[in-house]
Amino acid sequence: MTFSFRLTEHCGSAGSRPRSYLIHALCQPGGQPSRAYLANYARSGTALRTLIVACSILAGALAVTACRGSKPNEEAVASRTYPEGAYPVKGTQDCLSGATLTDQHGRTIVLDSLKGKLVLIDFIYTSCPGPCEMMTAKIAAAARELKERLGKQVAIVSVTLDPEHDKPDQLLKFAREQGAEQPGWLFLTGSPEHIEALMARFRLKRQREPDGSIDHVTIIYLLGRDGREVRIYNTSTIKSARLAADINAELAASG
Repeated sequence: MTFSFRLTEHCGSAGSRPRSYLIHALCQPGGQPSRAYLANYARSGTALRTLIVACSILAGALAVTACRGSKPNEEAVASRTYPEGAYPVKGTQDCLSGATLTDQHGRTIVLDSLKGKLVLIDFIYTSCPGPCEMMTAKIAAAARELKERLGKQVAIVSVTLDPEHDKPDQLLKFAREQGAEQPGWLFLTGSPEHIEALMARFRLKRQREPDGSIDHVTIIYLLGRDGREVRIYNTSTIKSARLAADINAELAASG
């Protein structure tokens, strides 16, 4: 089962603003959390410890089942081996069907049209103070390793969390500044309702703080040719080479 909660941790000097963590957790049998669903500030030890305690409490009261839309790879769960922040999943939900957004060039993109390719997808916004640039840089490095496969066999999709601000021209500027304006990489925006509907397929919810800032989603998803999740990545620990290697392995396995 999935659950989400907000952890507030006071950091820094007295009177400093609390830091908010948005956590999406998947509890495994026995009360062990899947770290793939630590969706914001995944590197936080405090957040992770709280997640482990919460999963243990839930495990004592409930029969824990797989999350809506996907379930952990049983072999990986059994071994508890998640190298480099890469988490295998077996998605049962089509994450692309019926979604239509607008890219950085103002073109209408029907996400169904990406089926048949592997899709690497993340959620960013152009005024993000740091994590979004870090995610984009890692993906850009992986894209360079994919070479001609990007666009032909693989698509990269970066969806804004701030559609009220991030119009196509803002996304194009961001893509160029980050070295990410290349064939096969889409930066997408749309109405808030359409963005939130797409996020819900990944068990995510858009969150805005009282000061107007937006909670980050520091996870990258790899979708198979059918639009279903095959890998989830913790961007605080994943390496670009691992992203490229997983994509190449999935291409070889899926023909």
